[in-house]
Amino acid sequence: MKCAHGVDTSTHSCFACNHQPVTTCKHGIQVGGAKCPTCTVPGSLDEMLAKNPLPDPSVLLEAESLVNGDRAASYGDPKDNFRRWRDMCRATDRPALREITAEDLAVVMICLKVCRDTASAKRDNVVDGAAYFELWNRVRGL
Repeated sequence: MKCAHGVDTSTHSCFACNHQPVTTCKHGIQVGGAKCPTCTVPGSLDEMLAKNPLPDPSVLLEAESLVNGDRAASYGDPKDNFRRWRDMCRATDRPALREITAEDLAVVMICLKVCRDTASAKRDNVVDGAAYFELWNRVRGL
């Protein structure tokens, strides 16, 4: 089963009361008409959006689709990619880069997106920034 955004779903506890099982998307939103038997949480993303429509498509959902979709297919596992990038930086003659971490690189990319958006506000900068926050979380400790 897939959520309204095409993301495969799995069985998780209800995000409102922790009763199990309820079918949810990866974002913790109940989908496919599944309802928690012990609470009155809406049964689908469509029901939730009908009551509270988003003004634009969700930046977070778009960022998630980039990280787990096209970009993942093009560049592979972000941990491997950030490890290679970190190792390349450490191999330079620049003393400031000898101790750089994969986390540092993710933060640099977030800063770049904020700087670009300050110069020229574009939704793409915000989407990419959200994606880099997700990648930062994934590469912690590298």
